[in-house]
Amino acid sequence: MALIDAVRQFSGEGGTFICETPESALDIAYTDNVANMFVRFHEADCFSILSSNVQAGGVAEPVLRKYKSKKQRDSRIFNLVAHASLSSVQSKSTKLKNRLRQILNG
Repeated sequence: MALIDAVRQFSGEGGTFICETPESALDIAYTDNVANMFVRFHEADCFSILSSNVQAGGVAEPVLRKYKSKKQRDSRIFNLVAHASLSSVQSKSTKLKNRLRQILNG
């Protein structure tokens, strides 16, 4: 991301970073730091495509915290759960539905 930002500074053009977010590789103490890194990257007029699992302690919620209204959040998210064929376990899970609602609604 630092290299993409450096290229942006020299070229004047925003860059894009595609990342499957590493929630399972992070201690909970680091998720806010990683989220802040993504937010600073966006504030530098760079772009990212982040995929995230629906789980407690992930980076999706702290990244989206910057966007206060549901309208702002909705304009930044492509919710794969809304467009995918969920497994029977996912379809029946109230935990999944509740957690997703918390993340999306702030």
